[in-house]
Amino acid sequence: MKNLAMEYKTIDGRNVCNNGEVIINHVRHIVRNGWIKCDQSLNGSSWNTTEELSICSKCFSKPIQLELFI
Repeated sequence: MKNLAMEYKTIDGRNVCNNGEVIINHVRHIVRNGWIKCDQSLNGSSWNTTEELSICSKCFSKPIQLELFI
């Protein structure tokens, strides 16, 4: 899986992740507009301090085909 490139923006003189991917507690998540896509409460967690063992099923959900087109 190709990782999204991290994009940062400067807020109060600090670089803050605005878009990209991070690992929290061994799970890869997507960051959009400075927030974790699936659960904004994860923003208070340490990012990229553990190894990736899985990916978040909510952040990386695949669309489900509801009908078969013939």
